[in-house]
Amino acid sequence: MSIWRCPVFLALLLLGGCIPEKVIAQAKDRDLDGYVAAELGGDDCNDQDPTVHPGAAEVCADGIDNNCDGLVDNDGLGAVTLYKDADGDGYGRDDTTRTSCSLLPGWSQVGGVCDDADLSVHPDAQEVCDGIIDDCRLSSLPPQEMDKDGDGYVPCTFAPGTWKGSSSVVGGGDCDDEDDTAYPGAPELCDGVLNACGAGALPEDEADIDGDGYIACHLDARGWHGMGQLRGDDDCDDHDGAVYPGAPELCDGVTDNCSASNLPSNEVDGDGDHYVPCTIDPNRGWLGDSAVIGGSDCDDNDATTYPGAPELCDGVPNACEVSLPPDEADLDGDGYVACTLDGAWRGQASVLGGGDCVDDPTGVNGVPGALIHLGAQEICNNGVDEDCNPATNTRGFLGRIDPTDAAVQIQGSEEYQNAGRSLAAAQVDGTGAEDLVIGTGLYTVTDQPHTEAPLG
Repeated sequence: MSIWRCPVFLALLLLGGCIPEKVIAQAKDRDLDGYVAAELGGDDCNDQDPTVHPGAAEVCADGIDNNCDGLVDNDGLGAVTLYKDADGDGYGRDDTTRTSCSLLPGWSQVGGVCDDADLSVHPDAQEVCDGIIDDCRLSSLPPQEMDKDGDGYVPCTFAPGTWKGSSSVVGGGDCDDEDDTAYPGAPELCDGVLNACGAGALPEDEADIDGDGYIACHLDARGWHGMGQLRGDDDCDDHDGAVYPGAPELCDGVTDNCSASNLPSNEVDGDGDHYVPCTIDPNRGWLGDSAVIGGSDCDDNDATTYPGAPELCDGVPNACEVSLPPDEADLDGDGYVACTLDGAWRGQASVLGGGDCVDDPTGVNGVPGALIHLGAQEICNNGVDEDCNPATNTRGFLGRIDPTDAAVQIQGSEEYQNAGRSLAAAQVDGTGAEDLVIGTGLYTVTDQPHTEAPLG
């Protein structure tokens, strides 16, 4: 049933007739798509085409704004999803999308970008050493881009100014990212590893060159991290396997145990005779002072005493034998030895001198050896040189001599003068020549005692 409206002014205009409401609506929506033409206050952008109105499906590539949103061919049938691509690398953000029938500036048909402010970061990017996830696929940084030990260096290498990750990283090329003391340019420690990463070979003082288990440097507090089993440090000679801290000290002229700056006293030639007190190790030989030619010096305070030294008459075994030679032994106990002294006597204190011509206790011709020595009393006509001086063998005598054997006889004028009882040589007459003084002994005349007097 039609509804009739008869407004006064419209009635007058139409000769007083009334127009149905459907007719009025059709006058505003000419294409009968249910939307009023825009020019009549509606939002139908094309009231001549019933397929064009707000909410209509946009049809791509028809050149028409089908849904009256002011955009032509922006979405709808045949449209694609676009992703916001702020950096223009061809990859957009998954969280900012739209549909469009064509690619629009600032948008991309490929999403998945994880950093839309960096051209080098997108799903197809190659992962490089820069501290960020370049391909947007990994859930975390690759290990080579992580500073696990916190020393400021990562294992991979990068050019200056290309690091985009943590500001605590200052460089790459870390050769051991489990050790915070090992990185490029690190100070070298005594720990058995090359702390400076690629700075050449391990320093010699960290290499056990002689294989004795000890290194030359002083071990770092963090301990040994090198190869092999280490016994200790502070090796004072790492080119000699017998020299290390605590090594047994050998007679070789070097401080084998590294415990002192000076050699043990028995490895020092104290008297300058080129021999040391200790016996030189047969396997090592002498490695010390080149002036030393041997060991086993039995008296290192005496330069005349050493193995093979020429024997001197001084009371000591100069050649370091067990006992003295017989000519340096006072066999007869008279205080004199057979050899002629070479300088001062340093042996038995009872020896007064040398040159004992008979040191046999049994002596000669019945004269005991103890009575035969330098300075002994000479006895004439017994065939023995008691004072060991052939030049004095005829001077002085004990006993009686037959007068008929004398070359000259001097006889007193009286019977009891005992002329010749004593003799002496002295200057008597003042001529400067020696005079022979002959004593008379004691005699008595008229009961008056007289003393010995010279006769001429």
